Amino acid sequence: MEFGRRRKRKTTLGGSRSRVRPGAGAGAGRAMIALLMVAAIVYLVSASTVGTWLAEKVMAPAFEALSAYTGKKEPAEEAPSGAADVQQVSLSTDKSSVSANIALPALDCYALQMGVFSSAENADKQAQTIKAQGAGGYVLRDGDRYRVLAAGYAVEAEAKEVKDRLVNEGMDCTVHQISAPGATFRVSGQQSQLDGVEAGFSALREAQAALTDAAIAFDRDNQSVGQGQSAAQSIRSALEEDMAGLAAYTDSAPAIARLVACQALFSGELATLGQSTASTHTAFSSELKYAQLSLTKAYADMVADLVG
Repeated sequence: MEFGRRRKRKTTLGGSRSRVRPGAGAGAGRAMIALLMVAAIVYLVSASTVGTWLAEKVMAPAFEALSAYTGKKEPAEEAPSGAADVQQVSLSTDKSSVSANIALPALDCYALQMGVFSSAENADKQAQTIKAQGAGGYVLRDGDRYRVLAAGYAVEAEAKEVKDRLVNEGMDCTVHQISAPGATFRVSGQQSQLDGVEAGFSALREAQAALTDAAIAFDRDNQSVGQGQSAAQSIRSALEEDMAGLAAYTDSAPAIARLVACQALFSGELATLGQSTASTHTAFSSELKYAQLSLTKAYADMVADLVG
């Protein structure tokens, strides 16, 4: 399957692309405001033939919600405003250097939480149970508690709708939010360097969203394990292409070093998916959901480290 979330414009630190800078335009007092609308996404939870409660209470409602939200869109994420400090990243001190604010995108994930435990052992037991039914079964440690998560949703309303249906059926279920506020960096360097940094700064967030799309398509279209593996490989390839040039600046820019370290986690998880030995649709669907939740948490942790 061809993965559709890759950007049409690719760039590396060795090349450049045209960019519209503040002040450019047709006339004074006139500016073009570009809005990127993204389709609201429902993150579907699949079910095995024996896991009927997930099939009836999560998968079907999610399909209904997806139909209800078809065509609804949200504004593109913008660089955080009102941030306490804009961090500085200097790649070049040459007189021809330019500077620009480059945003590390924010993220919100609304996870379907099936239980909270004080014991890691008990959390693992429940995680294994729901994994067998096609859920992610990701255990998120939160202080002295362990949250068992089934799936992640991009839209809060979708997660709450599924949660309400499960609660009405007597399920102990709630929504846990995983968030990353985003960050803005003032980057100085050659124009080609800034273009490369901009591509790299958005690449991880795009990979996380791409994995959500792949999981939706996998369940919705009843894809084969091979198709799921191909999707994971495509996401990994796009991520590594976009971030290839950043490695050269890990020693001089701590923020970039942290970004590259997070990319290594993403690439490793995606490589594991691409080489999965899962023999059934349900097993691979669980792996996809687990990876999406795991990498969402990794991204949130990275941003938290950077904004301090």
